[in-house]
Amino acid sequence: MLIHSANVIVKVSHFVKVLKQLETLPMHLLLPRNYLRGMLIVSVLAAMSSCQSSIRFSSRSSVKEVEHIPSQQHSSKSRANSSNSTAKKPSFPPENLTSTQERLLVTAEHWLGTPYRYGAATRAGTDCSGFAMRLFEEAGVGKLPRSTKDQWTIGSSIDRQELRTGDLLFFNTNGIGVSHVGVYAGQDSVFHASSTYGVVKQSFSETYLTRAFMGARRVLSLQKE
Repeated sequence: MLIHSANVIVKVSHFVKVLKQLETLPMHLLLPRNYLRGMLIVSVLAAMSSCQSSIRFSSRSSVKEVEHIPSQQHSSKSRANSSNSTAKKPSFPPENLTSTQERLLVTAEHWLGTPYRYGAATRAGTDCSGFAMRLFEEAGVGKLPRSTKDQWTIGSSIDRQELRTGDLLFFNTNGIGVSHVGVYAGQDSVFHASSTYGVVKQSFSETYLTRAFMGARRVLSLQKE
């Protein structure tokens, strides 16, 4: 752009000199002199117009380049945020399970796939509290009340970061209060009787359960046997 502008300036200077020379021509050459003057003025205007177009084109290119930079920065920020999100995922080291916890997990595996049936507590169909009650009974680790609300009242309250295998997890799935129960299976997973899928083992943090979580109760003794 700078080279083009310099060329235009040289041309304009040359035209000015020619115009001054035309002014010295005799009067009988007035018509040719006026014609030549008009042609020179048109040439000067054309040169200046070309220069302005070049400047506008260059400005647009610069704007496009500048507009592209934030896009790259945004992409970099997105990658950085993605890396941070991955880095912030909690880790769940393996537990040193007691024989009671091991029996509970083995028994729960046998219940997987049992269909959901409200008010029932058998392998043919069960609801959430019925599953928790039967699981503890079959594993020989204790007896639980039949209803979710009663199960919510036993044992000791614990924080989420203190969860251990066998802890009872309680959820508010209806917006009213405690309405669902599951059994923590370690490694951020939970066994529960879903009203949609029946008895399943699901991630705790990556499902709707983490949003509905109300609290946890510990009813098992975690002392080594």
